[in-house]
Amino acid sequence: MHKLYLKNLYVNLNRKEILKDIYFDVKKGELVSLLGPSGCGKSTLLKTIAGLIEPNNGDILVDGEQIKGIAPEKREIVIVFQDLRLFPNMNVLENVEFGLKMKGIDKNTRKIKALDMLEKVGLAGFEKRKVFELSGGQKQRVALARAAAAEPEVLLLDEPFSSLDEGLRQKMRELVMTLQRQLKITTVMVTHDQSEALLMSDRIAVMLDGKIIQYDTPRNVYEHPSCPEVANYFGEMNYIKGIVEKETFKSPIGDFKALVIDGDYTLMFKPNHIKVINKPGEYRITALNYLGDKYNVRVEGHNINLFIIMPSDSNIKIGDLVSIEIDFSKGIFYKL
Repeated sequence: MHKLYLKNLYVNLNRKEILKDIYFDVKKGELVSLLGPSGCGKSTLLKTIAGLIEPNNGDILVDGEQIKGIAPEKREIVIVFQDLRLFPNMNVLENVEFGLKMKGIDKNTRKIKALDMLEKVGLAGFEKRKVFELSGGQKQRVALARAAAAEPEVLLLDEPFSSLDEGLRQKMRELVMTLQRQLKITTVMVTHDQSEALLMSDRIAVMLDGKIIQYDTPRNVYEHPSCPEVANYFGEMNYIKGIVEKETFKSPIGDFKALVIDGDYTLMFKPNHIKVINKPGEYRITALNYLGDKYNVRVEGHNINLFIIMPSDSNIKIGDLVSIEIDFSKGIFYKL
């Protein structure tokens, strides 16, 4: 059974349709990311699950039970917002205890649980600190400890690391993954960071314009994007238009075997599926950008422009005429 299941979900805000026909499931103990650009509906979906926004249509089920219409505080769902919403008048321990206190847990039990959770997030000894005495990363840990201590059926994270620098973000990602797997908390996380979603998730739901357009494992979303919009979200791709006739794709860069039905197609290649061969050819290097251990390279030929990533120790320069080699087995066909 799915721990969380959304069916036929629609949400309108200010007479505008924000979420459209959402079907979404999360298995017990999974960490699922909602990935997509700003304004695509990720945070609205999270708030709808939490009960902060009421859907216009559809079902929200936890363990097979309908929770639509149930007050947020009675849903056994905890949400951690970007701004954390810690209580400045409380010390660290009191903040972590808060959810347990609202559940009516006795003082001694909630203190034991809160102290245990603070130890798990690396804040043992911080229980008497005030919120204003903490660093940004420490505040994140307190918010996470407070959420996990409440032992929610579902934990929701709304871009929890967006305010942190990259080094601290990586540490917090590792902490969340460790804690989530130790406690087996069913978790849904909103992010617009592709690498974060790939690193942390059991599955990724890619959202665009209020819809989930692909929902799959990180590997499948990255290696087999369902449409150009998903592919482009993971970086600039190469697209070559052509036609398939009798299992042959005919294009400006040549013909090759294609096991798809006849018709007009766009063929997508990732930048690392094309190699520059440093010998005279029909493609001219028009841009060469150094990025440490790699170059971002642009080549033009046969009236097409290709974007390629290659090692920075390559002996090439702008203006060179070169050959290219494409791994056609890695191409993905999108029918026009």
